[in-house]
Amino acid sequence: MYDAYLEQHISLHLKNQDDEYYKFGYRSFGPYLFGMSTWLHQEVRKKGLKRILFLARDGYMVKRAFDLLFSGEENQDEKVESSYIYASRRSFAVPTLKDSRNLEELFIKYPYLKTHFGKALMKLGVPKKEVEALPQSLLNTVFNDAKELLSHQEACKVLSRFFPQIIQNSQQEAELLQAYFKQEDIQGDIAIFDIGWHGTLEAALYSLKDQLNIASIRGYYAGILPRKSTAVLEHSKGYLFDRQHDTGYYKFMGLNFPIFERLFQPQEGSCIGFEKEENRIVPKLEEFLHEEGSQDQTNLLTIQAGALAFVENFAKELPANSPYWHKEDAKFWFSGFQQVIKFPCASEVKALGQLTLENEGEIYSLAAPKGLFTYIFKPREFFKDFQKSWKGAFLQRLLKLPLPYYQLLKWYYKLEI
Repeated sequence: MYDAYLEQHISLHLKNQDDEYYKFGYRSFGPYLFGMSTWLHQEVRKKGLKRILFLARDGYMVKRAFDLLFSGEENQDEKVESSYIYASRRSFAVPTLKDSRNLEELFIKYPYLKTHFGKALMKLGVPKKEVEALPQSLLNTVFNDAKELLSHQEACKVLSRFFPQIIQNSQQEAELLQAYFKQEDIQGDIAIFDIGWHGTLEAALYSLKDQLNIASIRGYYAGILPRKSTAVLEHSKGYLFDRQHDTGYYKFMGLNFPIFERLFQPQEGSCIGFEKEENRIVPKLEEFLHEEGSQDQTNLLTIQAGALAFVENFAKELPANSPYWHKEDAKFWFSGFQQVIKFPCASEVKALGQLTLENEGEIYSLAAPKGLFTYIFKPREFFKDFQKSWKGAFLQRLLKLPLPYYQLLKWYYKLEI
């Protein structure tokens, strides 16, 4: 956990605060943002780079924290410029498809994720109108992987029919991405920050680097664990975990706190590509499914406000020569967050459990179970809700018994943290 100095700072600033969302932001999210931002600044400077690109949407809060800490640097030799760049798995991967010679290569360049076939087609660039003209039963079919999809006769036939269109769209999107990078003056040796987790965006950028006039890419992440070892990602570094250290955090984060990524994001949809608007290249954004002005959105913004308040206050109170500016121990800065995930108090479970997250176009509560009797008669609903939840808090709210929930989850899922 935190040391006495940090605990004293937090207690002083939260002594008159009773908003659970603000307290979570200040006590748990803020220190993690501070630690990661100072680490990132040091890492970029070590490589002699003068600019860091924060990739949308997950780089939003880290950029805001980074700017609070370093935008006012007067020493130009140490100054690192920051930019917020629109990006997404889809908007960077689709332009790489243009040189694919067959269907198999499509899914090597843009790995298939388990989803409905109709959504997969639209992610590849097939127009929505043409997708909707296909049989609904086929569109709703979920394939576990690319091999299963390509062995399905009807699906494979549809993909073959759309293949020329997918390639043509990819070429168009590649030209727009190239124009966007030129407009934003992105070239040469670049550094990028993304939350993680597999380096897909960095790998896509690398495959387009000649077209985008990029010499080299350094990727920095909250955590990264590539699905397979590649030379492209060998220099990438993760703050909380990467291939070289603390890999157990990858499973810990994925299973326990699915809303983690949403805490880092702005209140807007994901970038699905680019388009020309007058003389500018602008991002095309997906519909933002969370209701504007809702209590849920207000609560999330309150968490973010609390986190940034910590970053600003703590930095103002630290002497310039304080060792906290160089404390690279990610587990120290993450320990408050980790404590809430593993052993939340009742007020944290109730408040944070009401937050929502989006998954494949659906909205889910983080930990708001329907009720024990509902699940007894509808066990499938239990498994569906539980799999997408903050699991310890979900069970705590459902069962209302003083049980060692996290220890049971740690044993069942074989967690290391």
